[in-house]
Amino acid sequence: MTEWRDIPGYEGFYAASDRGEIMRTMSRTSGKAGTIRKTMPLNNGYLLMELSRKGEKRRYLVHQLVALAFLGEPADGLQINHINGIKTDNRLVNLEYVTAGDNQRHAYKIGLRSGDGVKNSQSKLTEDKVKRIRSRYAKGDITQRQLAEDYGLCQQTIGNVITRKSWDHVK
Repeated sequence: MTEWRDIPGYEGFYAASDRGEIMRTMSRTSGKAGTIRKTMPLNNGYLLMELSRKGEKRRYLVHQLVALAFLGEPADGLQINHINGIKTDNRLVNLEYVTAGDNQRHAYKIGLRSGDGVKNSQSKLTEDKVKRIRSRYAKGDITQRQLAEDYGLCQQTIGNVITRKSWDHVK
């Protein structure tokens, strides 16, 4: 059976379910109360929802609303983790409060993040650029320093690409 709880700050207006749904519980206009609200997918994979009360509209991530209703306010420094890694799965059993570090470690552990290649948010290279760097260097007519200048990187980074200390998964 689905459990519903009021969303803090919107008591009597909106409720969240343990299944990750949001429902409008009160409305000035007939026909809207008791209906499940539609979500808007964001480019980053999360679901967004707009709540309104007393003429004021505000946007929230759905997982934040569910967590607030069931887990309460997070302690300082905690954030919400999707346990199974699926950002659209906002069921209570899939949400937990963790530290930012724990959230990052979890993302690496389940394969959502990787330090390899373009999955590394700090990467300035693509697999195509890595292949071109290796090919140009293998021809023997360009130095690591020249490649570094061409690609806006330091020579050590170019050296690591060429010797496969980095980007070793690129053939």
